[in-house]
Amino acid sequence: MKKIKKTKSIVFKMFIITFVSVMSLITIIFLVQSLFINKYYITKKIDNIIKNMNSFSKQYKQEKWSFDELARQINKFEGNNNTTLTVNGLSYDDMQVEEYILTLQVANSKYYDIYISKSDLLKAFDGEMPTQYQKFYLEAVILDTEILTPIKINNHKIYDILGQESFIILKGNAILINISNVMDNITISSGMDIQVERAVDVINFTDIEDMTPQYSKKDDVYYKIDDMPFTNVKQVNFTKIIEIDNVTKTYINATASLQPVGEVMSILSDYYIIFYLLAVIISLFIAWIYSRSISSPLLNITKIADKMAGMDFSIKSTHNSDDELGVLSNSLNILSTNLDEALTDLKGANKQLVIDMEKEKQQEKVRREFVANISHELKTPLGIIKGFAEGIKDGIKKEKSNYYLEVILDEIEKMNTLILDMLDLCKFEAGKIEDKEGFDIIKLINKAVTLLEMHIRDKQLKIDIEGDFTKVFGVKFQIDQVIMNLISNAVKYCTNNSTIIITGEIIDDNNYIYIYNEGNKLTKEELDSIWLRFYKIDKSHNRENRGTGLGLAIVKAILDGHGSDYGVINKQNGVTFYFNINIL
Repeated sequence: MKKIKKTKSIVFKMFIITFVSVMSLITIIFLVQSLFINKYYITKKIDNIIKNMNSFSKQYKQEKWSFDELARQINKFEGNNNTTLTVNGLSYDDMQVEEYILTLQVANSKYYDIYISKSDLLKAFDGEMPTQYQKFYLEAVILDTEILTPIKINNHKIYDILGQESFIILKGNAILINISNVMDNITISSGMDIQVERAVDVINFTDIEDMTPQYSKKDDVYYKIDDMPFTNVKQVNFTKIIEIDNVTKTYINATASLQPVGEVMSILSDYYIIFYLLAVIISLFIAWIYSRSISSPLLNITKIADKMAGMDFSIKSTHNSDDELGVLSNSLNILSTNLDEALTDLKGANKQLVIDMEKEKQQEKVRREFVANISHELKTPLGIIKGFAEGIKDGIKKEKSNYYLEVILDEIEKMNTLILDMLDLCKFEAGKIEDKEGFDIIKLINKAVTLLEMHIRDKQLKIDIEGDFTKVFGVKFQIDQVIMNLISNAVKYCTNNSTIIITGEIIDDNNYIYIYNEGNKLTKEELDSIWLRFYKIDKSHNRENRGTGLGLAIVKAILDGHGSDYGVINKQNGVTFYFNINIL
């Protein structure tokens, strides 16, 4: 596999791209925050207050709140918008009820405010004003996140709204945290107008046009941003002018401090470096994880492809996913399997081709040797037949003509035996399938001994048959020929007045047959060549030795066809041929 530089590897490239991308995004976010968040916050705060002031003004104009309701709504507006609010132009005649604000803690540890008149307060606490941290029983309706409408305090019932299922009812003990009079925050100004004492810049213009140079206008609300007195903090002043019954002008003024956003931006600027360093560390980690998750299967696939290039198809990709990498991995495995099968088939075909070519060469060599051997074997008898036939033709004496004819017939018989042996050998070597059957091998041995009895008697030999013989499975006439050829071969080369020993032995599922004869041992050359065609141990070319040189070659072809184990072994005083055959 080619070595890849780290700076050029896909892992490094993906790591750099991912890291730069994440850091660029984080940097852009920080820049946008530092440049625009302050302006966005101010704009959003102004829009919200303008929207809520218009809603407040609309309700005030339509519902014509009493003084205690107005105080309640002012308190609610200030709590929800973090502002101070004043309403000018309201008549003192509307102030008829003395009302208190009770801040209390209920069982769920939340804090709520309750607005209650002094008369109801005294009735609820038996004619006495309650004290701080005093416990009492409360039933109330939750109308707002911070304000409750009391239904019943202790035994005094204030409102009867329990039948309305749309309200959320709160029941249980409560603790009084603080009590204050709504009127404590209200004072009378000149002209019978009222205002909330919250240091609000109260603006009372006689002409709306006078506001245009100093204030901006949006949705009928005038506002301007300026500095709070004696501080560096910015604030926004709002003014909404409404007319009640098209006669009385009411000025609704609100002031909102911009100090919170300034504090936040100041803190953020101090910690931007810490945030940025943390972002760098997180980006490095994310880039490393992402690059490894993508590159790991790619590296694995690359290694497998490199192995395939080296003709090694044993390793398969283990990456399994539903994305493109999973498809690539599966395709690579299929390609590897197909190439491996194709290469295996090709190797097998090449191996078989080599075997076939080698076999063809061997067969060609055998054919040439066969032609040479058969020519040699037929040349001598044909020469003898020709010579004796010419003698008869030339008119030899009558008493010799009979001898000449016997010689000619004898040579013809030898040629006939040679040709028959050659035909048998060709048939056996062709591997023609014959029907196998079960038979007693001892019967074939006894038959062969009987047929060779004359030759045995001529050489004054003794035949000993010993050991175990059983029923075997094979082609009977072929095994019969094997036994006949081996015993006749033993008789032919056995020393006169000696013993031929035929032994049977059962090993596993085979019956082994051993045929021993006394005589000369075989040389190494003879041991290597004895199974070849036309090979004869007798080098004297004695015509009286009637062998064709094909007997053992026929034995070899038959035993090869049966898949038998066979061979020849030199013993102390002679030679042993052996073979085995399957037991039935």
